[in-house]
Amino acid sequence: EPRILNVALEGLENILRVGEELRNQTHLDSNPYAEYIEAAEGLEKIEALQNHATKDIFEKARMILETYCDPCDDDLDDENLAPAVDEDGQFAFGADNVQGTNFNFD
Repeated sequence: EPRILNVALEGLENILRVGEELRNQTHLDSNPYAEYIEAAEGLEKIEALQNHATKDIFEKARMILETYCDPCDDDLDDENLAPAVDEDGQFAFGADNVQGTNFNFD
């Protein structure tokens, strides 16, 4: 299995390299082949290979992701997901000041 995975990752790397050359030559915004791989849920598969027991496999998977995948597309990097910080450096989760609010359970 590791040999087959290594050959497949090398093939993907070659395809992505050609896509980068195409992107640079034609002034595209992104690598068209990376988009095809992403549309086919290939990025998830490559990400999963980062946990492979064989060192060569997880290193090649990591290198492909670092080289050819745009980190700005990662949902975890979305600046809008982080809570705002108030003037005291405390996280502000959208709740107004609730101190002094009296609850009546009668």
